Amino acid sequence: MKDEKLIAYLRNELPEEENREGEAWISASDEHTGYFHKIKYLWEHSLRDYQDTEFRKDRVWKGIESAVHKDWKIQPRTTSAFKRTLGRIAAAGIILIGTGFLTYRIATNLRSQDSRPVMARATGEIMEIELPDNSRVWLNKGSEVTYPERFRGRSREVIIVGEAYFEVKRKPARPFLVITGNTEVEVLGTSFNVKNDPGPGEIVVSVLTGRVAFSAGDKPGSRILIDPGEQATYRGENGEILIDRNSDSNFLSWKTGILDFDNTPLEDVCRDLSRHYSLTITVGENVPVTQKRLTAKYDHKGLDEVLHILAITLDISYEKAGDSIILKPN
Repeated sequence: MKDEKLIAYLRNELPEEENREGEAWISASDEHTGYFHKIKYLWEHSLRDYQDTEFRKDRVWKGIESAVHKDWKIQPRTTSAFKRTLGRIAAAGIILIGTGFLTYRIATNLRSQDSRPVMARATGEIMEIELPDNSRVWLNKGSEVTYPERFRGRSREVIIVGEAYFEVKRKPARPFLVITGNTEVEVLGTSFNVKNDPGPGEIVVSVLTGRVAFSAGDKPGSRILIDPGEQATYRGENGEILIDRNSDSNFLSWKTGILDFDNTPLEDVCRDLSRHYSLTITVGENVPVTQKRLTAKYDHKGLDEVLHILAITLDISYEKAGDSIILKPN
């Protein structure tokens, strides 16, 4: 697949049919997947680092070609990031965006680094990683992080696709930057959760401790500060960032394994259970939703056990149909 089409895929600019073709091409082989992620890494960096500066075309070509040819490391799924041998993906090509080039700055930076970028993906289970600065990141299933083998320069930068929880080592002289989609999170030392939800086109940042700055790359002056207990949501369709108190007590259940409900309406219970167990739970007809509220705490419970307790507690029944569950009256 041509690089221009892969960039259009990243920008969500392809028609539905071509978008499906892109997904099929990417998943067709490890080589395709590795090449796509290398392009994505450079492209996402270019969003942040683009400068309205003219460069010599020949130098741009050489810089980008070197960046794409650079060996990458693929981190195996493990709870200790540096205890197993790292695999490699090699890919070749020069990246174009329409008739323009990716910035010479980012290509030169990658070329000049002594260490290779490392990509870690969480497939069937949560993945815990220790970053080069001893910060820690937990990846939700289906998520990935890209980071340099060693942090150099004035900042520590990582790229996230999906959802991740961070505990960042405090280093005031070297801010920690999380780039996801068209946004950037900047911290000195704190704990927070980042979720990039491609469905509604939202990026959500939830802060547990410390303070973070959240900004949209295409909106100068959009930078806002988020305090503990707050949550900021970036909406891709209009580029707005909204901030509010985080009222979702189970937003981190994917990491903790704990679901906690306190007089919670049944519809909200279904939402949290659906998200936690990666399926769809809905309330069927004739269930008195307004009268059904749940107070319970589930600590690393399996779905069947939770459904059994839920049915007894609220005097309802349930029916499974593939990846869907419908709650029904007794």
